[in-house]
Parts: sequence; C-alpha cells; structure tokens
Amino acid sequence: MIYPSGSRVACGESGTTCLQTLKSNLSSFDHMESPDRLQIFNDRSLAPKQVLLIHGERIGKRLIIPIEGALQVRNVGLTHHVEVGSMASVTVDAGSTIHIRNPYSLSTVNFLEVHLGEAAARRESNAGAFELLTFDIVNTPNALIPVPIGVEWGNIYFARYEERVDGSLPIDNGHKVFAFVIDGICEIHCRLLESRDGLSMADCTTVEFESLTPQSVLLFMTYH
Repeated sequence: MIYPSGSRVACGESGTTCLQTLKSNLSSFDHMESPDRLQIFNDRSLAPKQVLLIHGERIGKRLIIPIEGALQVRNVGLTHHVEVGSMASVTVDAGSTIHIRNPYSLSTVNFLEVHLGEAAARRESNAGAFELLTFDIVNTPNALIPVPIGVEWGNIYFARYEERVDGSLPIDNGHKVFAFVIDGICEIHCRLLESRDGLSMADCTTVEFESLTPQSVLLFMTYH
C-alpha cells in the first residue's frame, strides 16, 4: 500500500471562487452539475467482489485513481488492472459505461473518481479511449510528479512530502487549481487542510504548500 489509509467520506465539487475550502463531510456527488470543468470529484469505497457501473452522461475524461488496493476497470469489452501508483484515464460520452470491480474477497478498495468536462470548442469525443498512467511517489519524495492526461484536459500532479517541507506549483494564466489532501495535514495557499479536504482556487499564479505531518500525500489538478 503506497498511500496510508484515511477517512472514507467524499469531498465536494470544485467551485469557481478563489480559495474555497471544501470539507470532507459531504456525501458522494455522482451526478453533480457544475459549470466548472472539474465536474465530479468523488472519494469512493467499493466492497469486496462488488461491481460499480459508471454511466456517461456527458462527453469528458473520467479518471479512476486507486488509493488503497487495486481495481479491475472494464471499458469497451477490455478489462484493465489498475493498482495504487497508477490510474485509469477513460474518454467517455453520453451512453458509455465503465465497469469497476473490486477483485478482493475480504478487502474494501478506496479510490478517487474524477470527471473533467470537455471543452466547448472540442467536438470529437474519441469515446472509449483508455490509458493506464503510472507514477511513483514512494521513491520520489518532496517533489511534484506530473502525470500527463492530455494538454486539452489540463494537468494532474501527485506528491508525497515530509514534515515541514514546503513546495510550490506555478499556475498558467487563466487556469484553475484543485488541491486534495489524500493523507496527512498540509497548509495550502494559507489554508489548513486535513486528510480528505479539498481546496479550489482561481486567479492564482503560484500555489504554495507545506506538509505539517511526517508524511502528506497530495493531489493537484490544474485546468482551464
């Protein structure tokens, strides 16, 4: 297990105001309507041997990110093994379905489900396209690790920072930022965030952060 276990409650949706803190005391936002590009950000758990069907209702990019354990992700007839340290990136459209299965007999799997809405100017959905993307935060501490999801979708970064180590993320002009603390306690852009808290930011040129616990695992998303 790369990530320490944390709470099992969901974080809410991204907003458009600068410095909007989202406490993780809300229920899952499966069908959240949002004018923002980041339309769904769910912290989910899947019981042993259970299957979750995610039905596409809009064109976009769906990310499945295991936090604890591994998943079997089935898309357009093909099944992919997605474990901690990797994530599934699936292009979806209305009518598409993704099958997510917990292969374990006794263990619950915790994962993040993210949906990025398609840009208005982009018309080709390329529905069904699947990518398995990997990253290593265990052997790369105190650094932001970029994971490419396509320039038209934005950027996603993972990081594991040690206590009292700070960092910064430069933001392209016009981009928004969503920060999520997978585990630990951090100060992000002058706000204190605990495990499974999120922070939405806009009109920022740089996001500065500092880990306040021996190990903090972070996720950052930038998008326009």
